[in-house]
Order: sequence, then structure tokens, then C-alpha cells
Amino acid sequence: MTMRILLTSLALASAMAVPAFAEQTQTAAPPGSGAAWSGPSAQQMAAMRQLHDQMRQMHERARAQMLSALTPAHREAISGIIGRNAVASNPDPAAAAAQIDALLGANEKSAVISVAQNLRASTRSLMQSARVQMEAQMPADVRARMQQHEAAHIAERAREGSARQPDAGRILLHLGAGAGKFGGSEMHEEFEGRR
Repeated sequence: MTMRILLTSLALASAMAVPAFAEQTQTAAPPGSGAAWSGPSAQQMAAMRQLHDQMRQMHERARAQMLSALTPAHREAISGIIGRNAVASNPDPAAAAAQIDALLGANEKSAVISVAQNLRASTRSLMQSARVQMEAQMPADVRARMQQHEAAHIAERAREGSARQPDAGRILLHLGAGAGKFGGSEMHEEFEGRR
């Protein structure tokens, strides 16, 4: 469905599933190597760790930018909304997000959405580059299984429904609820407008 989903799937699958696939099937090694392919090499794993670090830093900068776009009074009010929703016996994230969105001024909303969209574009570009490099080093059968996994993931997302436009309230709710920490897919989903 979206490039971000594909790229995130590749990174996660490469880091976890590819070694598992290799252990299960003992696929052929890259041409000329004479050995069974056993997943990403130490160099590839180091590249994935570096990619993860870069993305974590991008998320930290985006979070700081979003929070700095808010007035101190709005930051305080938003933290109260998020806190009340977190401890509610029946949390209602949609209502909390709507409260947050209604609280924000037009400039704040615009800034939060802009930062989220810039983060999305930057991470998408970074992941696409990493994907091309990693796929070039995979045996064809492993690459084919990865593509099948991605196709299934895309089909699942399509069944879940169409993406909606992200709003600042939902983005900030997920950011404040801890989903904005790098590694959590919810912040990515919020940037994609699917939550």
C-alpha cells in the first residue's frame, strides 16, 4: 500500500526473518561463494544498526520539533489529555485525539503535520536506499520470499481500509503515549494517516 510499509517490512524482515528463512531452508549462496547463504553478513548487520541509529535520531529531532511548535499552555493541556486517556478505565484514543486537535491553533497543527510528513519522506528515502542495497546482496529465492511477504502485508493493509489524512491531534496523542519512540510502528502509521 505505501512505500513506508514496504520499507519497514523489509528492514524488520531482513533483521529477523531472513536469518530464520535461511536456517529453515538453507538457500543457495550468492553465485560464486560455494556456501549456503545464512542471512545478513556482519557488515550488513552493521549497516542495519547504522540505519536504525539514523532513523532514531530523525525521530528524536522530529519529536523535539513537534513539541517546540506548541505553546507551553498547549503542551501542558495535551499532557493532561494524554495522561487522563492513559489511565481511563475505558480509554478513547479517538476522542482524546479530537480534543487535542481542537485545542491546537492553525499554526501548531500545520507545524506538527509538516514535521510528520517531512519525517515520513526522509525515512522513506533512507529505507528505500537501504532496501536496494540489501536486495542486491540477497539470493533470488530469498528476495522472492521477501517480496511475497511484502505483497501479503500490502494486501492485509488494503483489507483494513483506505488511509485517512493524518491530523495533529492523532500524531501528538501517539507521540505522547510513547508510540512516537523510534521502533514503534504506531507513529509511522499515524504519519501515514492510518490510525
